[in-house]
Amino acid sequence: MRNSLRYIIVAIFLLGETIPKAQENVGSCEDWDVVPYLYNDSVSKQSEICFWKNYWYGRDDTDKALFPDTLIVCMHLVPNTVLWEKEITGMGSYHITSQMLFKFGEKSDSYNLVNARCSRPFQIMDSVVDFESIFSLLNRENVGYINIAVKKIPMKKALESLNIFTNVLGESIVWVDGVTFILNQIIIQTQIYRDGEYPCRRFEFILPVNGPYCD
Repeated sequence: MRNSLRYIIVAIFLLGETIPKAQENVGSCEDWDVVPYLYNDSVSKQSEICFWKNYWYGRDDTDKALFPDTLIVCMHLVPNTVLWEKEITGMGSYHITSQMLFKFGEKSDSYNLVNARCSRPFQIMDSVVDFESIFSLLNRENVGYINIAVKKIPMKKALESLNIFTNVLGESIVWVDGVTFILNQIIIQTQIYRDGEYPCRRFEFILPVNGPYCD
């Protein structure tokens, strides 16, 4: 009887030792990032956007660095480096939603907006993504990310509909009650959900569109 009890205790101890190790190899929502990349009118290295020059003093005549007719948003899904260091199983699928909006206000000093507001959101993606299949693909192709969504947003038309002044040559300014609106930020909000629950990971990408702060 004592020997049987001893074997049971040892078995429970060994089981307790193996469970955490198995759990460590299960993929997690925290192991992934969703990173937006922005492009002017077409997707290429030359059209990738880090800033715009609409409000800059003394800019040149080119319009390649100004607000585009069409803003293209590409969403990259990027695995954490920890996933490459051990064999991961059971990642499953996650629901990813993402939307973009404009933040703007009533003053040309975009660092100190008056009556700041946000536009209606533009949906970028609302999809269920199989993380396990994607990670297998990344391993096979030996690449560090995958593009999971591409969204074309008619930026110039959207800004015109909101009566947002963009400081381009020949633009007509419409004043409403003595004020005009100016674009301040591009904001992209992204959430990763698992099993329809609350977001297990959230991202907020903010691209400032800076006007004059001081002379």
